[in-house]
Amino acid sequence: MLRWNAPLRRISVMYDSAARDIITHRAHAASLSVFRLKSAVSYLRSPALRLPSPVSRLRSHPGSTLVEQLVVITLIGICMATTVSTIVRLIDSAQVHAASRNVAELLAFARDRAIATGQRTAVRFDGTRNRVVVHSGTDTIARLALHDVAGVALSASRDSLSYQSSGLGYGAANLRVIVSRGAVQDTITVSRLGRVRR
Repeated sequence: MLRWNAPLRRISVMYDSAARDIITHRAHAASLSVFRLKSAVSYLRSPALRLPSPVSRLRSHPGSTLVEQLVVITLIGICMATTVSTIVRLIDSAQVHAASRNVAELLAFARDRAIATGQRTAVRFDGTRNRVVVHSGTDTIARLALHDVAGVALSASRDSLSYQSSGLGYGAANLRVIVSRGAVQDTITVSRLGRVRR
């Protein structure tokens, strides 16, 4: 009996050992599968796989709101309006100064012509057509159309002035010619001696 007990004991020990290995293996496999399951769940819960909601998507990306964009567009519009009005004023100023220089040169030319030829020379200011015409006798010597050249308006305190052969101006006492465009204007004054000042 002892003989049979020893092999049975051995078988029993081997069975216990195998059962323990199986149980350990299954427990290990179960813990491994639990670990895998936990890691899979945590991976699925990770922010990388989570689909963001539309609200969180808007908040998570840096950008600007509609109000901020409207403020920027308003500021750009104000700057553009200021710049454009300044540029228009500069253009008007340049055109007015060029036209007043031309009128002053035309008046000086008429005076020099009267002195050189010894004939009376007349200068006529036409405010409706914005032009200046120089006559010597019955001849038209020069004509300056200011509106066509520079788009400026002309007004004068008198409609004409004439230079004597001595260079003195008849009807020139405090004659004022105003050349204007937009908000810019320039005044030309002719003295009693016929001299032109700007």
